[in-house]
Amino acid sequence: MTEVSKSSAGHTSFVSVQILRAAAALSVYFFHYFGSLNDDFGLFGRNVFELGKYGVDIFFAISGFIICYAAGSETSPIRFFIKRLCRILPLYYGLTLALFMVALVAPGMLNSTEANPVNLLKSLLFVPYVKENGLVQPLLFLGWTLNYEMFFYAVFALSLAAGRKAPLVASGMIVLLVIAGYVFKPEGTVAAFYTSGIMLSFVWGCLVYLVWQHRPEWIVSLKKFWPVFAALLIVQNFTDTGLPRAFTYGVPAAFLLASVLTIQPGDGIFSRFFQAMGDASYSLYLVHPYFLQVVVKVALPLMGLTWLSIVTMSVTAFVMTVVGSWLLFRLFEKPSNLFLRNLLLRTPNRTANTSQLKA
Repeated sequence: MTEVSKSSAGHTSFVSVQILRAAAALSVYFFHYFGSLNDDFGLFGRNVFELGKYGVDIFFAISGFIICYAAGSETSPIRFFIKRLCRILPLYYGLTLALFMVALVAPGMLNSTEANPVNLLKSLLFVPYVKENGLVQPLLFLGWTLNYEMFFYAVFALSLAAGRKAPLVASGMIVLLVIAGYVFKPEGTVAAFYTSGIMLSFVWGCLVYLVWQHRPEWIVSLKKFWPVFAALLIVQNFTDTGLPRAFTYGVPAAFLLASVLTIQPGDGIFSRFFQAMGDASYSLYLVHPYFLQVVVKVALPLMGLTWLSIVTMSVTAFVMTVVGSWLLFRLFEKPSNLFLRNLLLRTPNRTANTSQLKA
């Protein structure tokens, strides 16, 4: 293992962070897959990969770090926010509108999504609301995490007025919101959502950035302990600490992020696979439930539920998701991001490694 490297464009190459992002996305994938097998067919009697849902906490910590890094040379809050919109909106809007059309013409393919125009508008504007299933989710149900992401981007954009202190200012604003939520316990959906403790995971990522920037030797000293932090995340699923999610999972996720920052993985086939999945992790995260729906709602019922069909379709679902996500990233997500940046910012960026700017 070597120290974190520099890319040809002059940016720090966080290859290990991309791999961690891929691991988080695949964890969420397996959480939803085993959950679907249990919900639709009663297999295993429970979701045997429950811990996978906490990949979201890793995503938020990574976002906190990468946004601080990406905004390091940014002086315009508007420019910063436009970049984030270019990054998030095309894929999210495209999939949301596609899902709305499915809800119109084939509602039986969906579990709890109805073709409600008001809910569509709220989803597109990142306004939290209570869905038909009683959960606070947009039409594209995994978009609940994007509501938090966009809110964090807005807070960070405002904090850019503080210059280099932006990470501290943004973190302070979020901490104050969480404290307000804890003290006042707002009943409104929007207020309760945006004062949730889960937003502290963004703060943990910002703090990792500040330590990496000012005390890099501390980060280097952590790299040999990454298996410990990974194990700590797993162990949390078998014990009740009584602590909120932001501490039970968010803090170990942040330490895991810190511990892999200065690790430069090798160039083997597994490393390349996880790097590719890290690049495509946003596509994978948003689209994977719908590949799973095809398998669980259509293929398995047609084939009949046997262990052979389950194993066969499990492999098929994984391959479909990996290949489909990568193609979606290459053919739509990345080109649309670059097109909008060039159009709206009028500063074509042909050399930057876009995977480093993801959040």
